[in-house]
Amino acid sequence: MEKMKKYISIILLTFMVMSITFGCKKDNEPKDYGASIKDKKWWGTFSNAGENIQYYSVHFNADNSLVWSQLSGDYAGQWAVDGNKLTLNFTALAVKITAEISDDNKLLNIVTNSPNKVYTGKLNENTDNLLDNTVWKQTSNSPSLIQLSFYSGEKVELKIGPITYARNPYTRSSSGFIRFSNIEYLFFGVFTSANELSGSYNDAGHSWQTIKQ
Repeated sequence: MEKMKKYISIILLTFMVMSITFGCKKDNEPKDYGASIKDKKWWGTFSNAGENIQYYSVHFNADNSLVWSQLSGDYAGQWAVDGNKLTLNFTALAVKITAEISDDNKLLNIVTNSPNKVYTGKLNENTDNLLDNTVWKQTSNSPSLIQLSFYSGEKVELKIGPITYARNPYTRSSSGFIRFSNIEYLFFGVFTSANELSGSYNDAGHSWQTIKQ
């Protein structure tokens, strides 16, 4: 009986040692930062040289290509991850961006090789928000408050202050941004949270933030 208890104690001790060993190995495994980049969408803020801050959206394709979108248009590039170091290359523009990916999926220590600056970057987990029959309103005290009303058929009605403009078509990309224009304004926006749609318009000298009503 004593011998059996001894064997049971040895077996239990062995299992405990194995559990601790495998647990330590799992805890010490390096994080795969590329998993938060590959085939994912991110958004953030940046500014061109001498301009105000505006918004961008970027889709990191699985083949290491990317599409960067902002108010002025869409730009192709390549991405690479080495540990937590992210590099974006835009060969046609001779622009290179480097940054570190944090454990909570944000970009830190962002550096560009041009006068254009990227200030923030964050994983976008709100790119599938429904827009049809929703209203998004600006909440600041500005006299030119913005209101966006979305309708079926990919149409949006813009209201700035007391002026309501005719409905116009909008486009919505795989990287989670919307873009539309009328005779006076060009709008670009990204979902900065599940209930917030923010962006820039016209010469990027104007930014806006709206809340889903």
